[in-house]
Amino acid sequence: MSSIDLKVRNSDVIPEIDVPAVFAGNAEASFAVGIIAVGADIVPGAEEIYRGYGILRAKVYAEQTRMIDPTLVHEDGTETDDDDKRSIHFAVVENIGLPTDEQRIQRVVGSLRLILKDKENPAPLPIEEFYPDVFADSPAELPSTEASRFICRHEDPRIQKWLKWPLFEGAVSYILAHGLERTFGVVEEPVEASLKKSGLVVTRIAEPRYVEEYGAANLGFEVDTSRLAQTMGLTAQDLRQMQAAEGKLTYPAPPQAVKAPKAVALVS
Repeated sequence: MSSIDLKVRNSDVIPEIDVPAVFAGNAEASFAVGIIAVGADIVPGAEEIYRGYGILRAKVYAEQTRMIDPTLVHEDGTETDDDDKRSIHFAVVENIGLPTDEQRIQRVVGSLRLILKDKENPAPLPIEEFYPDVFADSPAELPSTEASRFICRHEDPRIQKWLKWPLFEGAVSYILAHGLERTFGVVEEPVEASLKKSGLVVTRIAEPRYVEEYGAANLGFEVDTSRLAQTMGLTAQDLRQMQAAEGKLTYPAPPQAVKAPKAVALVS
């Protein structure tokens, strides 16, 4: 497994950003989620979110889980790689404080990207390179995608557990709207177990083996995105509304049972 540094708390890896305008007109909202970049093209107005997204990736992967070498972190504190140029990037932003506060804190607490394999980007997906024997006779079709850089971090474990759902909803909406044939992922076994426990229909297609890029043994899996949409209770109307909002931030609210106080204490 990757070497998790227990001294690095979640509060240490969550970057604060300055984007109060994101919640203009939505003062009661605690979270915003959506696509912040398509390849190298950052959504207008999401530049600061994208920077925080890169910092979250760097702090989690280079400092907290030590999955990547710290030398891969850029001078500005962000982490990127070559696959970012062919990826759809999602982020969750949290707005902390009371709506009446003059100074509220915004933080990037979630990330996910979909690496595309399509006509414009026909190169193999990372999973095809990590497990070439699995795809030797049947490469991933065009278009397909691989979910990557999936991160949820929060001091409140209830909220951290919930954060995956708005990310998954955004990703599933994009996948179904754009007719992506298959959806893959590469994770360590405990993450696979967690995904299955959450109700995801995950089919293991490659047994664990050491993946140098991640510095640990990882397995390959495929997700049934149509079944995932059903698991999340997304109706056809829900998907149409989400697809119509593509490129815009939406403001999901966690269930009352996992809501943290607006003035949450930032401790682990």
